[in-house]
Amino acid sequence: MSPDKPRPLSKRSVLDRAKSAGVKGDVALRDLAFNQLLARIDAHAPGSFMLKGAQALRVRQVSSRSTRDLDLRSSAGTVALAVDALVAAIGTDLGDGILFQVSREPAPLGHDHTGGSIGVNIRVEVLLGGEFIASVSIDLVTGRDPSGSVARLPRPMAIALPGIVEAHIDTYPVEDHIADKVWATMTIYGDRPSSRPRDLYDLFAFALRSEPEALALGAALEEERLRRGIAATASFNVPPDWQAGWGALVTTYPDRDFPTDFGDALGLVRLLLEPVLTGEVTRGRWDPAAASWAVEER
Repeated sequence: MSPDKPRPLSKRSVLDRAKSAGVKGDVALRDLAFNQLLARIDAHAPGSFMLKGAQALRVRQVSSRSTRDLDLRSSAGTVALAVDALVAAIGTDLGDGILFQVSREPAPLGHDHTGGSIGVNIRVEVLLGGEFIASVSIDLVTGRDPSGSVARLPRPMAIALPGIVEAHIDTYPVEDHIADKVWATMTIYGDRPSSRPRDLYDLFAFALRSEPEALALGAALEEERLRRGIAATASFNVPPDWQAGWGALVTTYPDRDFPTDFGDALGLVRLLLEPVLTGEVTRGRWDPAAASWAVEER
């Protein structure tokens, strides 16, 4: 083997490097699987998929909340076409010794999970050098075009690995991500309110560490509200039972600067959202350091 060419990665070598870096082995293996799956998408079908969900928050360095899932939005006209494009993309050989195998038929996602978008869940088994390293659950949806600007961003990796570079991927706009979270929180599913308090956690992360643009956020909120058939409102509210579990939820995740006080978290999110919901703010950009809207002069 050439002295300039790194040895092929193996499961053992990744685990050894993870141990040296103080990272859990299963976290490093799953992180590698996520990175190389997204690298295949970018290589095979650039511009055809957008990263959503907790992985998008990580890419935008808004939150380090971990997840075993990958959320993707496809620009394909139908779910069937989206699935075909995804399967073709993850079958790309990047010479990294990694193989992605779809382990079951795509399963439809419920509307309470997608907010009414059409989507499926795909399970993928990941092998490195013939050894199993991770199972990845992919939620794949199609839907409306976003209101905000799509950014192609690098995905930070948990540890450095020889021959592996950070994948770059189109990332769902902040404004549309916020709108999805807002109306998912305020939607009634049958006779049940939302049971996803981590949506408030993510909204707080956006309020603390992102700079959404007012016009795009207003458009995204209105489009998503109409799509879900929700009445207009000037206030942001969450199910009352979320308060009891907030402290435990915050300590579960690694963002240690998040408040354990529920009122503080909800208060900041309302400062972000309610001026846009009321129409008071239509221009400018959110300033997370000042916790207020920097309104542009007309």
